[in-house]
Order: sequence, then structure tokens, then C-alpha cells
Amino acid sequence: MKMNKKHAKGLIILICMMLLSDISPLAGLKNLETLVLYDNKISDFSALNTLTNLQRLDLRINQISQLGAVNGLEKLLVLQLDDNQIRDVSPLKELKSIEWLSLDSNPIGDISPLSELKTLEILHLYDTQISNISSLKTLTNLTSLSLLSNNISDISALAELKNLDSLTLASNQITDISVLKGLTKLERLDVRNNKIDDISALMGLKSLKELDISQNQITDASVLAGLTSLETLEMDDNQIHDISALKNLKNLKKLDLSHNQIDDISALKGLTNLENLILRGNQIRDISALKGLTNLERLDISYNDIDDISPLSSLTKLQTLKLRKNPISNSDIEKLRLYVKCWG
Repeated sequence: MKMNKKHAKGLIILICMMLLSDISPLAGLKNLETLVLYDNKISDFSALNTLTNLQRLDLRINQISQLGAVNGLEKLLVLQLDDNQIRDVSPLKELKSIEWLSLDSNPIGDISPLSELKTLEILHLYDTQISNISSLKTLTNLTSLSLLSNNISDISALAELKNLDSLTLASNQITDISVLKGLTKLERLDVRNNKIDDISALMGLKSLKELDISQNQITDASVLAGLTSLETLEMDDNQIHDISALKNLKNLKKLDLSHNQIDDISALKGLTNLENLILRGNQIRDISALKGLTNLERLDISYNDIDDISPLSSLTKLQTLKLRKNPISNSDIEKLRLYVKCWG
């Protein structure tokens, strides 16, 4: 590997999926600012600690277990270390300028050393075997935080993170989300696959555009009535019967209500911006409320009790329609085929 060191200022080097293990030839590129070494066989990156001008370093999908080599990389703004074998993150506390840190899929467990990274704005800790996130309360500049697929039950530390606009807490052991009520800048929230039955804390989060509360134990959706900025709402696999609160959510483009206990969908008739609607696995008989949803492109009403599909004849933008396991007659199917030919 030959490098022209004289002309390496501002250079972006990408060496991906090359089975590379020895990166010592890079050591002399003192002016290098961006280095991407994604998906190689690197276990030792100590050769890089002389690259003091590095601002972005991508070492995802390698064989790294030790992080001592970050010493000297004080200008790093972005560091991506996903899918390695890292357990000890204490060397990272020296990164005083870091803004984006990604450690997904590492067996870390203890993230307390990260409490000193006060400049962090984006932090990804998916599948890192963590249960205690109390050390995150000092990271008040965070705007995006992902804690997907861990063993977290207590999220009280998040109360201090008032600048968050994106928060992912999916697939944990969370029951209480009351702490979220103060995070009024949130635009995207994902708490799917937890043990949540009370979502009243979401009532004041008026900036939310994307909300995923699926795979929980929710029965009452009334608190969502005021979240009129929502464009995507996923609440499948709960125990919801009454969806009348959704009638005010006029900006919705995607709505997933599958696998609940819904039999009345009249509240949906005014949601004319809907493009993707999933209602499978409920107890719905009457779909007349859908006839005015003329922007629908994808509709799934499988596994219900629907026998009349004539309201669908006006949905001329439909690209995908799923109807299986409903008591629909063959004649109705033939009529729908005729409508589809007319649309074309």
C-alpha cells in the first residue's frame, strides 16, 4: 500500500471489505481527516494514533477489543466502532471533541466512562448488554440516542437530556416512561417491544412526527389525540379497542394498528393523507370509512371479518392490497378486479 504523504491533506480514504489486518502503512498520513476501514480484519489500530488531524474514523465490523489507540486523536468528531469485541470503553473519555459515537453490537456492559463526553450529540449503543444508563444524565448536548436491544428497565437518567429529538428504547425491559414527559423536543420516539401499559407521558410531546409504541401492553390510546404533528404511528400488537382519539391526527401518512382488538375504524375517515395503512388481525367488519382515503398506496386488512370490499373501489392510488382471511365472496373479488382495470 503506497501513500503520497505530501498530498494527503483533507484526503478521504475508504478501504472496505478487503480483509485488511495491517494498517501500519497509514501511519504517516498526518493530515488525513477521514478514514473508513469498514468490514476488515483489523484488531490493532495503534498505527493510527499519530493521525492527529483525524475528524472521522470508521472501524465498524472488525476484530477490535482494545481502544488505547484513540489516545492522541483529540480532533475526532465522529467515531464508529460497531460490531467489534470491545468491553472496556474507558479510553474514550479522552475524546474531548467527539460529537458522534457509535458502539453498536459490542459486549460493553459498563458505559460509565462515557459520562465525560460532554460534547456528544449522537450516541448509538444498540445491543451492548447494558442495564444501567445513569451515567448518560451528564450528556446534555445529546440530540439522538439509541439504546435498542439491551437490558434497561430504569430510564430516569434521561430526564436531563432536554435536547433529544430522536430516542430509541426498543426491545428493553421498560415499564415506566413517565420521565419522557419533559423531553418536548422529541420528533422521533421508538419504545416498541417493552412492557409499557401507560403512555400518558406522551401527551405533551407535541413535536413528535414518528412514534412507535408497538408490542407493548397498551389499552388506552386517548392520550395521542393532541399529537397532531405525527406522520408515522405504529401501535401494532397491543390491546387497543378504541381508536377514536386518532381522528385528529390529520398529518398521518403511515398508521399500523395490526393485531389489536379494533372493530370500529370510523375515526380514520378524515385521515386523507394516509398512504400506508395496516389493520390486519383485528375484528373489523365495516370498512366504509376507508372510501375517502384516496391517497392510500398500501392497505392491509387481512385477518378480519370483512365481507364487503366495495368501499375500496375509490382508492385509485392503491399499489398493494392484502385481503387474505376475510369472508369475501368471489363475486366481490371479480368486481374489484374490474375496478383495478379501470384505474389502469
